[in-house]
Amino acid sequence: SSGINAEYGHHLDAVPTATAVSRNRFVTKRVRSSPIINDMDEIAMKEAAQREEYLVPIRLDIDLEGHRLRDTLTWNKNEKNLTPEQFSEILVDDLEIPAAFVPVISNII
Repeated sequence: SSGINAEYGHHLDAVPTATAVSRNRFVTKRVRSSPIINDMDEIAMKEAAQREEYLVPIRLDIDLEGHRLRDTLTWNKNEKNLTPEQFSEILVDDLEIPAAFVPVISNII
C-alpha cells in the first residue's frame, strides 16, 4: 500500500457512514452566512500552489444540540489560506447545523 493509506490506513478503519445532508428541492436559495474564501490575490495563490501538502485524516463524530455529525476528511496541515475556524464555519453553514458545532469542529482539526 502506498500514500496516505500506508501511513494512516489504521486510523480510518471502520469509518462510520457520513452524515446525510437533507436537501429540500422546494426551498428557495438561501443566503450564505459564512464567508466564501475567494479573495486571495494571485501571489498568495501561487505560494499556496508551491507549498507541499501534508494531509492528515480527520474523523468527526459529534452529537450536539440534538444533531449528529459523522464524517471523515483530510486536512492539509500546511494550509495557510483557510483556517480550521473558517472551514468549520463553511461546513456548518453548508450542512445547516447549529453554529455550536463550529468551535468543536475547529478544535478537532
